[in-house]
Amino acid sequence: MAYDRQFYRVSWLWTMADEEEIAQTSVHVAGSAPGDPVSDPTSVTDADMDDLFDLMADLWDPASALKIADYGNLVGVKLAAVGTDGHYLFGPRLKAHSIISGAGTDVPPQVSAVLTLRSADTLSSGRGNYGRMYLPYCQIPTGANARASTAQRDILAAAGAAFVGGVNDWFAANITGFQVSNMSDLSSGTTKAVTRVGAGRVNDTQRRRRNALNEELAYSAV
Repeated sequence: MAYDRQFYRVSWLWTMADEEEIAQTSVHVAGSAPGDPVSDPTSVTDADMDDLFDLMADLWDPASALKIADYGNLVGVKLAAVGTDGHYLFGPRLKAHSIISGAGTDVPPQVSAVLTLRSADTLSSGRGNYGRMYLPYCQIPTGANARASTAQRDILAAAGAAFVGGVNDWFAANITGFQVSNMSDLSSGTTKAVTRVGAGRVNDTQRRRRNALNEELAYSAV
C-alpha cells in the first residue's frame, strides 16, 4: 500500500492541563498531480508557522459554535513533508506557540467535535472521497436531546470551510500548488481535493456509539 504522491501533513498540537496526555489533529495537503514534489519544510519562517497555527486557533474557538474545555490547551503546530510510503522525507518543522485555553467546565475528555471533509466526487465512495477531522477537548453545545441546533451546525460547517480555505491560502502564499486533500494509501493510492466541509448535530464519542447516531450533516463549500 502506498500514497499516489508526496504530500504535506499539517498537525496542530494540544495538551491537557495537569495531565501527560497530548492530542493532535491533522490535514493532508497535496499537489494537483502525482509528480508534484514536496520540499524541506524546515526553512518556513516562525511568522509563517504562527499564521498556520492561527488558522486552528480561529476554528477551535467559541465563535465556531464550539464549547472549549478549560483543561484543553492548543500549544503548537507541525509541518511535515511525507513520502508515498507515509514516512517523513525531511525532519518536520515544529513551532510552539503561546497557549490558547478554553473556559468550558463540563466538557468530557472523551468527547470531541468532528468535521467531515468531502471531495467533489459524489458518485464513488472510499477514503479518497471522505475524510474526518476531530477537534479535541471541545464539543458542539447541545440541547436536551443531545443534538446541536441547526444554527450551531451551520456555523461550525462554515467555520470548517473557512479553515480549509485558509490552509489552502497559506500554501498558495508559501508552497504553491498544494491544497487540502483526502488521501488513501489503499492499492495504488487516491488523492482528491476537499471541496466541502460538513458538521453534524452530534458530538463524537466512542466509534460504535457515534455510528448509531444520525448526524444530519450541513455542508459549506470551501
